[in-house]
Amino acid sequence: MDSTTVVELEPALAAVTIEALAAELRLTRDMLAEANDEIDRLNTALEARLAGGERPEPGDGQ
Repeated sequence: MDSTTVVELEPALAAVTIEALAAELRLTRDMLAEANDEIDRLNTALEARLAGGERPEPGDGQ
């Protein structure tokens, strides 16, 4: 492979790398959104339990 071929391949490789990184970022964003939704659900459940006078034990994720 001569230097011209390498130079021609670098932009294509960069584009593939950027696309792979973008896909990873989208996946991470989606996973964080799901985790945030779960945290919101748990907080809402805890607030309801506390409003009802219940005192959950530490570590009780119900």
